[in-house]
Amino acid sequence: MTAIEAAPAAAKLSFGPVIQGTFGVLKRNLGTFVALAVLLEGLPVLLIGAGVMQMTPNAPFAGFGYLGVGYLAMLAASAILTPALVHGAVADLNGRKSTLGECLQSGVRHALPVFVIMLLSGLGAMLGFILFIVPGVMLLIAWSVAGPCQVVERTGILAAFGRSRALTKGSRWRIFWLFVLYSIVSSAVQQSLLGVASMLPRAAALNSANPLSAITPAYVVVMVILSLASILITYTGLAVIYYELRRIKEGIGPEALASVFD
Repeated sequence: MTAIEAAPAAAKLSFGPVIQGTFGVLKRNLGTFVALAVLLEGLPVLLIGAGVMQMTPNAPFAGFGYLGVGYLAMLAASAILTPALVHGAVADLNGRKSTLGECLQSGVRHALPVFVIMLLSGLGAMLGFILFIVPGVMLLIAWSVAGPCQVVERTGILAAFGRSRALTKGSRWRIFWLFVLYSIVSSAVQQSLLGVASMLPRAAALNSANPLSAITPAYVVVMVILSLASILITYTGLAVIYYELRRIKEGIGPEALASVFD
């Protein structure tokens, strides 16, 4: 009687390939991706910066108009930028570069379903946070690659959520800790650079009791650059996570993923 062999453990998402893949894709497509980010997210981020600069202790709501329009514009722009970056990242993983025009075409084509996916994800996570924090976090993780699922597989809006849940199953804690690590590093870098920027007009910052005096043009410029960098890393990273999940769970190579763009 032969011994029963133990089933091999299911492959898990690893931090290394995701981090290396994200920055590798960004390095190889830096010009195209930066142009996409500036073109689509530059104006919304500038509007938010303008709103922040108008805020004073005597008029704390002065910039809310700019802030509101800026955040709405950012949401709409993100619906185009997300599929555009997914397109560029997947094409890169297949060994070919997508042009700015190709990425934009893909972004516009998938903008509406991706926008709805982002909206529903946000509402679902918000409800989860209201009920209890953990369900909100788990929903965000389970639905984290719904956008790439729509772009690459053309699943449709509702099916994208189910597809994302299936792909992230078994790797959600690793995705969670990857997001935590990114948040810690990102926050540390942002706070450091923004702190330096706030001290550039040192006399104003030190001689005023107004905490908003640190919000200067230099501060806003640094904030814009950091926001665009964060957007690029986040959306490219989600595309790489999606690719890695399909590779380890389904054995799908980059050629099969990128064939939908040919």
